[in-house]
Amino acid sequence: MILVISLAAAVIALLATSWLARVAPAQREPSVVPITYRPGSAPPVPRVGGVAVYLALLVAVGIAAVTGDAGVDMVLQQPELYGGIFGGATLLLAIGLADDFLDLSPAVKLIAQGMAAMFAVSGGLSLQLVQFGPHTTVSLGWVGIPLTMFWIIAVTNAFNFIDGLDGLASSIGIVGFGATLVSAALLGRSDVMMLSLVLIGALLGFLRYNLAPARIYLGDCGSLLIGYLLATLSLVGATSATSAALVYVPVFALALPLLDGTIAIVRRWLRRMPVWKGDHRHIHHRVLALGLSKPQSVGVLVVVAAAFAAAGVATSFATPVVFVGMVALCVTVTVAAAVLGLRLLDYYEFAAARSAVRRPPSSWRQFIREEIRLRDAERELATARDLNDLRTGLDRCALAFGLDRVEISRQRPRLRRAWRGEHLDVPVGSTEVGAGDPWMLRVWHGEYDSPSPELVQRAARVLGSACGQWLRTHGLLDATPWTVAAAGRAYGRHEGPTLPRGQRHLAKA
Repeated sequence: MILVISLAAAVIALLATSWLARVAPAQREPSVVPITYRPGSAPPVPRVGGVAVYLALLVAVGIAAVTGDAGVDMVLQQPELYGGIFGGATLLLAIGLADDFLDLSPAVKLIAQGMAAMFAVSGGLSLQLVQFGPHTTVSLGWVGIPLTMFWIIAVTNAFNFIDGLDGLASSIGIVGFGATLVSAALLGRSDVMMLSLVLIGALLGFLRYNLAPARIYLGDCGSLLIGYLLATLSLVGATSATSAALVYVPVFALALPLLDGTIAIVRRWLRRMPVWKGDHRHIHHRVLALGLSKPQSVGVLVVVAAAFAAAGVATSFATPVVFVGMVALCVTVTVAAAVLGLRLLDYYEFAAARSAVRRPPSSWRQFIREEIRLRDAERELATARDLNDLRTGLDRCALAFGLDRVEISRQRPRLRRAWRGEHLDVPVGSTEVGAGDPWMLRVWHGEYDSPSPELVQRAARVLGSACGQWLRTHGLLDATPWTVAAAGRAYGRHEGPTLPRGQRHLAKA
């Protein structure tokens, strides 16, 4: 019977999503129509998919109540708990809708998330006992309530962060509720089983119109709603008869959103950015930058999330003999995946932080910021379309680092780097005698509020390497001067820096 109710939720969500996808973009005021811009997608796309999921959840639970499902009976036996959970879910749905249409401030959304967490805690949801192993249970005491609120807020925001590709958040939600379903089934929690199956069905029905190319998105109303329900139901579904929560089930079931959210917060802190300010360097963006299509990126991330979830369930319900080996394997694989993932996905902010350790602690923040800006400039130059575009990019780099000018040209070879007045020359091409005039990067500095000599040398080294790689990629590193001159004429004349040299100290400030 419960599978029939899940199927009913899928049909209701499918019909509601189809209707919203047609109606939502046709609203009267264009400024109110929720629009989102995502890599590879064509705006505008409505962001009210959470309404369809919520409607399917309510109707399916009502059908289950009419048919006398055992899961609904167990829900009705705990009115305080589920009253608080559904009250918080309704609040976040409303706040998310208001944010999708009116663009609320981050403070307002955080306060609403805190209130929703308080609703759940006031209903009796609290981490009092945490089970870390077959024979290891820890009592948290008074710490359980703030820790539960922190968990709910963290998961809600992490799930909101990961909603960045067509079908990704919905698929991750299905994986999370699937792990919660398995845990609840093994512990005999028919209430969580019923709700998890209903939400899986609702997300599957919504996913029909959310896969690339998406016709509708969850929006903040949907991502906050699903994240909140995942946070609360995963705790309830992992609580055994002894009132101890199996910690590995919820943590591993939501490992990918939590990892993405943690990386995003640390990255933005290292960049001295507000942690709530969005960017395009989330895990799904970086996987997409590897050259995969959007469906392929979503598929890879869903497989990773499912592997984490399966590991969490297997570890939580393993026998005492197997438990230690499972924990060791999970920790080893997680650490290895984190280290390799940071390199593969090009999170150079962490490499900059690692390099700063060798310096005095007082200079760490400044050094990290400079290193991140240098790596940003390096990747910006790699996207130059032609030689003049490369030179324009160097002008922007000069403005960013407070240099007077950065220029690249072909000059007579110098056998070593040396300071010559107010500029530093860095060979980009070959310095062998007889190889012809190599490319030379010249960094002018010192006339207007010059940065430190160390930063000038680091900037020259990084920008010179980036220019050399670009020239090599475009076949101009060993080209004849006539070929380079012809290429420059074909693309027009380079106009030089955006600001006069005398105003560059103002740009730096």
